[in-house]
Amino acid sequence: TFRMHLDRNSPGDLGSLCNGLLAQRFSLKLGSMISLLKVMNYDPAVFAGLYDAMLTHLPQANHSELNDLILAMPKVVKQRYAVPGYVPIAFQIGHILQVMGRWEPALEMYQLCQQEDPPFAELWYNLGLCYLALQNHQEAESAFQQAIQLNPELLLAQGWLYRIQNNLVSLDTEPLTPTSL
Repeated sequence: TFRMHLDRNSPGDLGSLCNGLLAQRFSLKLGSMISLLKVMNYDPAVFAGLYDAMLTHLPQANHSELNDLILAMPKVVKQRYAVPGYVPIAFQIGHILQVMGRWEPALEMYQLCQQEDPPFAELWYNLGLCYLALQNHQEAESAFQQAIQLNPELLLAQGWLYRIQNNLVSLDTEPLTPTSL
């Protein structure tokens, strides 16, 4: 919306700049991506366009960039709308928070996604991982069962469900790696 308003008033300058940067997103640093989000008024479509590059850059990000990203996410959520052709914004934000090890905020985003979007297996799987990280095995078991019900071939969910049901969960040796669509 912000981009369309600007395009009407300044013949596509900012929109063209944004599209050019999105095309080069993997060569941008995380801080530059966050700056682009800010310039584009935290537009969810811009966030969705940067999502895969953000995930790629998280391991190399410095503390300041990670903090800026955490501060930007609520602003994107506040303006969220369905972006055609993209995974729901709340899921994407939850996924990034989960990769960062911020389990409770990720859980909140996934729960928001549950309220607004049709259920999908990856959502339930990632919810299960959040519950596991927060030591809530009962909710984790339920979430993994939901994931399997939606996608019986989701082997990761089957593996975690088996471990929970047989008291084999060891978070010290097994990483809680979330999945995306």
